[in-house]
Amino acid sequence: MWVKDQGYGETVMAAWGSSSQVIYVPIVSKKIRQSGKKLFEWIRLSFGSIRRQLEEKSKLLVKAELATALGADRTFIKTLQMEINELMDKENIMWQQRSQALFLRMGIATLTTFIAEHLISSGEIVLLV
Repeated sequence: MWVKDQGYGETVMAAWGSSSQVIYVPIVSKKIRQSGKKLFEWIRLSFGSIRRQLEEKSKLLVKAELATALGADRTFIKTLQMEINELMDKENIMWQQRSQALFLRMGIATLTTFIAEHLISSGEIVLLV
């Protein structure tokens, strides 16, 4: 989701800075930490309030539609609709990522339990009571 956003590359380039001819491990380590901090800030600012932004844009859209019914220009409505669609896409991707992470966590826990039960039932592991 973040890589698709245009601010991602700019944030990484700004955090990484100019590259020098000689690369030392401490310098690379420092630049990686800087990139992580900058990306964390950027993610929080860019994606941290998607739901709130959606609510605000939806309220603005309702007001703009009322104004259009009274004779105002429709270009603002089109702009708002495009922004709402982009925010909904971001929110959708966010939920997909959350569900994948949850599935992986639960899948690993389930697999571990399944393997343990199999080993116990086959007698490879003896429980101490």
